[in-house]
Order: sequence, then structure tokens, then C-alpha cells
Amino acid sequence: MKKYILYLLIGFFILLIGFLILIQFLPDPSILKNQYPIVRYDPILKDTEISFSKQRPNYWISIQNISKPLIGAVIVSEDWAFYSHEGVDFNQIKEAVKTDLRRKKFARGASTITQQLIKNIFLDHDKTLTRKIKELLISAEVEQILSKQKILELYFNVVEWGRGIYGINAATMFYFQKTPSQISPKEAAFLAMLLPSPKKYSQSFFAKKLTPFAEKSIKRILLNMFRAHFIDEEQKNLAFSEPLSFEATEDQVLPEIELEPEPVEIELPEISDEI
Repeated sequence: MKKYILYLLIGFFILLIGFLILIQFLPDPSILKNQYPIVRYDPILKDTEISFSKQRPNYWISIQNISKPLIGAVIVSEDWAFYSHEGVDFNQIKEAVKTDLRRKKFARGASTITQQLIKNIFLDHDKTLTRKIKELLISAEVEQILSKQKILELYFNVVEWGRGIYGINAATMFYFQKTPSQISPKEAAFLAMLLPSPKKYSQSFFAKKLTPFAEKSIKRILLNMFRAHFIDEEQKNLAFSEPLSFEATEDQVLPEIELEPEPVEIELPEISDEI
């Protein structure tokens, strides 16, 4: 019995030392309080580089200039409890663990919007326990130093929406030739549908036809937007009945695209903070 307790104490102290070493090398998220993260995509390496600037980039979109349906679509799709958790949603983690154990693989994610933001800015995308612990710790700290609106604004401006497409301004211009403030509920649902795997799910756009998966996902997101009061019943019904602008008629439908198309250079306009 004494030997068992000794082993437990040794194990505890090893974990404690490891934890203390880990937190010494965590990135400092306080830089997000007064600097803008800038994502640069290298099409040759197919990788991104993050830098920080005290000067606001001309493509940066404030949260006030993003339509309510677009904000709502992302929240109900990616993190329904965004306004009630403190960076980590333990209920979703519990459900994810149950799903993973049942399917005997990593089948369900449980990352909040805050965690996704931290992963995109500060961490690599490797699925390791160390990276996940870092993500949880930094996310909890970010929730203490930034408002929910600031976290959302950062998220919309740095996440990927398609191959080589980073930031909501580039995304809405690329897919719909609109600014983020002009996006309709169905367009918002389409953009939110892209987020789990933007390169894969954006194939609907290039084929000019929604896949069965995309169509089902968009309808589910719209229903949840209605349930969460981001859109009203009239907006929901209209979104169900109207096609997206890029959808072709039956005689115009293009064959399915096997290879990912090269990203298109987009000339983005200057956006004012004024609504």
C-alpha cells in the first residue's frame, strides 16, 4: 500500500513538473489586445505564416460590419454555447469523448470558436495531447482578457474559408461578390458549412451545384439560426426556397471537380468602420 501511494506521488510530481515546464513556453495571447494577426498564404508550400501589426490592415472587417445572419450561422454551426462558456465547452468535450469511444476513432471535435482561433494563430494543427493542452490553457486566458465580440472579430478575420482564402472579407467577395455586411441568411449558412473543411466543402461552389451533404448541412444551419433567433420565419422560408447565386441551372451544371482549383487573386476594397 505504501509503495502504491509512493508511485502515485511520484507520478503527480512528474505531471506537475511537466505542466510547469509547458506553461513557461506558451505563447502570450495578450498581443491580441492591441495588434492585428495577419495571415499570409504561400501557394507553393501550401502553408500559412502569421505575423502581427499594430496598424489595422485595409481588409480587416470589424464585427459591426458583419451581418447578423453570418454571425449567427457561424455560432450555431461551430459553437452554440459561445456566449456562455469561458473558452472551453466541457459538455461538448464529454459528448465528443463518448462519440470517439463508441466509434473507436477521433470522429467528433469539441473545439470552441476561441480554441479554433488560438489554434489558427498560435499553434500547429497536429493532433497531439500537448497541443490540445496548450490550446485549452491559452483559450481560457484569452476569454479573460478579450471580449466575446473581439474574439469573434478576430476569428472571422483569420480563419480559412477555402484554398488560399483567409478572412471573411476575401471569402464573401470570392463566393458572392459582396461585403460581409450584405450576406443573406442562405449565403451565411453556406459559408458556415465550409468551416470544418473549407477546401473539401467548397467544391460545391466550383461545380456550381450543392452536393447532397452541402444542401442538408445548409438547411440544418438555417433551422438552427431560426431556433436561436438569428433569423425570423420569413427569412428562413425564403432561404429554403431561393438558390445561391452561383448555382447553375440543370443544363449549366459543370462536372464534379476532382482537383482543387488554384486560388484566385481578389482585389479587395477598403472597408470603413461606419455602418
